[in-house]
Amino acid sequence: MLAICAGISGTNKMVKLGYLKDYAFREHNINIKLFDLGEMIEKEATKLFNPSRIDMSKRRIDKKILDLSQGTRTQLTATVWEKIKSNIEENNIISIHSCFRWNHYIMPILLVDQIKELKPDTLFTMVRDPNDIKKVIERDPKWKDKLSIEEIYIWQNEEITAMNLLSSLLFIPHEIFSIEIPNETLLNYLLTHKKIKHSFKPFENGYKTIYISTIPGTLSNKYIKSFCKWAKIKMSNEIDFLNLNDKIIEKAKEENKDINEYNLWENNIEKIYKWRQKAFEEILFERRGLGDCIVLSQTVNRLDKGKFNLTFDPCLEAGSLYQLNPDVYISLIDNVSSQKIRFITKSLWKSETLNLRDILIWRDEDIFYLDLISNYFNKPFFLLPVAEPFETLYRIAFENKSIKIYLSYPITEILGSNNAEKYFLEKSQLRDELRKNKNYVLFDPLDIKEGIIRNIVDPKTVFPFTLEEHFLDLIPNNLGVDIFKFNPLIVIKDSENMFKIQDTEVLISRDEIEEAKAYISDQIVARDYRLINQSDWVIVYYPVTDVSSGVLSEVIYGYCHGKDVFTWWRPRISPFLESYITDKQPSKTKENLFEILRKYEKEILN
Repeated sequence: MLAICAGISGTNKMVKLGYLKDYAFREHNINIKLFDLGEMIEKEATKLFNPSRIDMSKRRIDKKILDLSQGTRTQLTATVWEKIKSNIEENNIISIHSCFRWNHYIMPILLVDQIKELKPDTLFTMVRDPNDIKKVIERDPKWKDKLSIEEIYIWQNEEITAMNLLSSLLFIPHEIFSIEIPNETLLNYLLTHKKIKHSFKPFENGYKTIYISTIPGTLSNKYIKSFCKWAKIKMSNEIDFLNLNDKIIEKAKEENKDINEYNLWENNIEKIYKWRQKAFEEILFERRGLGDCIVLSQTVNRLDKGKFNLTFDPCLEAGSLYQLNPDVYISLIDNVSSQKIRFITKSLWKSETLNLRDILIWRDEDIFYLDLISNYFNKPFFLLPVAEPFETLYRIAFENKSIKIYLSYPITEILGSNNAEKYFLEKSQLRDELRKNKNYVLFDPLDIKEGIIRNIVDPKTVFPFTLEEHFLDLIPNNLGVDIFKFNPLIVIKDSENMFKIQDTEVLISRDEIEEAKAYISDQIVARDYRLINQSDWVIVYYPVTDVSSGVLSEVIYGYCHGKDVFTWWRPRISPFLESYITDKQPSKTKENLFEILRKYEKEILN
């Protein structure tokens, strides 16, 4: 027997498993070997943190693990999994986390490849009342005052859903148990569970299938339709578009003609799952007769009859995606304020109290679960802001040889300089020139501009306050190709603690922004690191003399995660920073930068 047990911090699952181990031996003469993945990682981390053998408290090591970069944390975890595999006995339980809600975003912990290789017999998740979990974690200094009861509830939901999804992908059982479950009941489950059989076959026809997921309010339907028109005219590639969300409405209307996108989630969740399954079956059937194709979906939904709850049937996703067999997975994202406007102005869930923080959590979950699915199928995953030009989507989806570039620059320091307008223009010209190269894909961190929302509650802010180029629309032109139009959003003061987006019905309170600020800040950092992860190069544009901690962090992160780092750096550069630059050659001019890029481009493409 080989079982994997999940559960968030504070459930005390290892204590329960210890009782189970003693009970199994005492009452049934069964030996169970327990592996505590977290504790084993701490021991490995001690070696990493203590090259000089300086004493470090367990508390400090534990906290530092969660602050590590994803690459370092993954390597530590992979080392521990190898040790577990070499020590497996007849009956084993491995205690893990699937994710952490550490800094206002989901931190993935699961190593799907390792678990696939291990071939566990079953999964189970231990749960506990969030109020009791709160009491436990408050005694731990690293968790004290970090999570509210609601955030603990959200995290526990996310942990359960991740394990449900993993169960569906692996075709093995998963059960959820209270920490108070009798030992005999739990032991009986572990020893007598039934295996799941499947006969799914992946679809292949020589054409590309691109699976795009997003939450509502992202302009996704219009964006993909416009992209397909662009691809036909500009790239001579007729790409078909299948919208799973529209298909679900069609299937629902067959039973009730009054159902639409606004009231769908007022229905029983089992009915919605049934309609989604029928819709996916139709997508799979239609896909067989098409060439290159984009399928638009929504991996996770957070609304359930007016409640902000995680609603998601992983069995549908896993089996259907196994058959659909996408070549690339993409999460389409937009500014959180733009999404809120589209929710309200289109009457979409107008009755819901969906605030900025809710949308940020929902968007983060959609990314997390789609990434987990892509990892299982060993397929590329990309984060794509809707502000990215169509060329970016085309190259990551349909052209495999593109060099992916993350453009790093000191945003705060440029804004604080006397030449901000000049420097941002220069940055944009560099970005556009790089994007003209058909061998490049470039990701610009300012294609998501939601950081500026935090300034609305700054006492120094003067109203009306403009969010520049914040709200995307796609406008037809006379060539048949839709063009991007970025509209500003004007924020006015409705009252001392209430702000209004001009020419809309959208009101945002001071408390709502204050609540969302930490989520916005932490997700900016996590998102930029994700963009670096999906890139081959980091190119730095640095025209100012002030030190930017953000740029320095991105340079070091990129270098330590195997990316080439190139710079157009006008000020004098420190030898410490120079050591992170590819070929140790900081460029003083744009011309010099492009000369170096051509050299490395030639090496990669040849």
